[in-house]
Amino acid sequence: MGLPMPSGFDGYFLEDELTVPLSKRSAKLAEAETLPKALLTDIDVNWLQVIGEGWAAPLKGFMREGPLMQALHFNSILIDPFNSTGAVDINVNPTDWNDYGTRGRERVSMDRDGKTLAILRNPEIYENRKEEIVTRCFGAIDMGHPYIKHIYQGGDWLLGGEIELLQRVTYNDGLDQYRLTPKEMYAAFEEKG
Repeated sequence: MGLPMPSGFDGYFLEDELTVPLSKRSAKLAEAETLPKALLTDIDVNWLQVIGEGWAAPLKGFMREGPLMQALHFNSILIDPFNSTGAVDINVNPTDWNDYGTRGRERVSMDRDGKTLAILRNPEIYENRKEEIVTRCFGAIDMGHPYIKHIYQGGDWLLGGEIELLQRVTYNDGLDQYRLTPKEMYAAFEEKG
């Protein structure tokens, strides 16, 4: 019988496209060693997991400026092969991207605590319009809200682009076994009938 799926679903899961196959992982890790490094915060790693596992489909990476502005102002998703889009503010936000040498680069390594998690392809660096993002997402500026505070504590630049997830994001907190991807959840539901 199986789990009912949306009309047109062909069994394709976005995580299969965004996660580098095990057979290519060593080569990609070696490539990442030659790239400038973008240092991720804990929240950036959380978003990387959400995107890389396909939970933010059709997003294939961190939002670029055009799609971010479109989502903020028009509440819509344009599925365009050259622009990853979505309806929330999903972007990497370090203090100063110039420190990482990412301008003009085709790829950037995304690292946390000395561990390379992903490669960002075709990076776009753009101004962090904090007030515009906060007022459009939340409808008010309340520094008591933890995510609004996080946005305002961020730097002046944002980084967008498509990702290649080099390995599954894990937290080593004893709960990783319960963090299933959409594909794994579908298989578990199928198994249970």
